[in-house]
Amino acid sequence: MLALLSLKGVGPVTARALASRVAAAFGEPGELADFLSNLDHRPRGFTHVSATELDVAFRAADERIERCAELQIRIASERSSPFWADTWCIPKPPAILYYKGDTKCAAPPGVAVIGTREPTDWGYKSGERIATCCSERGFTVVSGLAVGCDTSAHEGALAATGATIAVLAHGLDTVYPAVNRKLADRILDAGGMLVSEYPPGTELRANQLVERDRLQSALSRAVIVVETDVKGGTMHTVGFASAQGRRLAALSHPDRLLHEPKVQGNQELIRTGKATPLPDNDALNAFLDNVVPSPPAAIPAAPIPDNLFDAGG
Repeated sequence: MLALLSLKGVGPVTARALASRVAAAFGEPGELADFLSNLDHRPRGFTHVSATELDVAFRAADERIERCAELQIRIASERSSPFWADTWCIPKPPAILYYKGDTKCAAPPGVAVIGTREPTDWGYKSGERIATCCSERGFTVVSGLAVGCDTSAHEGALAATGATIAVLAHGLDTVYPAVNRKLADRILDAGGMLVSEYPPGTELRANQLVERDRLQSALSRAVIVVETDVKGGTMHTVGFASAQGRRLAALSHPDRLLHEPKVQGNQELIRTGKATPLPDNDALNAFLDNVVPSPPAAIPAAPIPDNLFDAGG
């Protein structure tokens, strides 16, 4: 798969299509080149590959594997990965996932907790509490390591000593934003993971943020919107969640905050019936029950405020 992705003009869709055809044809580059060049039904955009081009591609793949090993980055594909089974079944799935951390955190069902980079103070605190509740219920919290709501989600999970997965839109040899580098280290130290579909050395680009958004919902059974306006990255994830068949909920705000620009998206999602409203702790627990029912023993004995989102806020 890595060699196919190294070929000029071959992206994830074409690489996956070719990989399914060549599983039994691996051998010398010349043999594989002949096989690929003589396919009866070729993926769109793929025409011909020479033995020399394929040999260069395999060398590039070997170099990428060595570089990942140096950086303690591991590589997963649909064939090699025993986890993330649902991720490979989404529309336009990744061809490869790169990751750092403990794969054990990928076993429990994921809940994506996401939102704007500029939340209200109430929204930020609510995001932490939502993530804490999800962790205490046995879910892995998924978010994007951005400032704002993403940070609150990761922090809330860590506060509950739970595992959390950060999905990044660039190579895992760097962390963006730089202000969250220590948070990324804490995620790994706590048994969480950093995940990306981009190899080391890939810098952040705007389109990759949108592509990252689809993976946040892909790695989750449900998506919870903390705060968002009617446009922006959060709404991209909402759209992907719908296409992927994920459950969707949105934080319901008190009257005093309904005028805030960054909560207008929440109100629209709730008003149109696209998202389950979450006004309090009972609503959150009921929503999580429908994502994956939890036995009573999985719910912590420590008291939780009746109104989770207004506690201490």
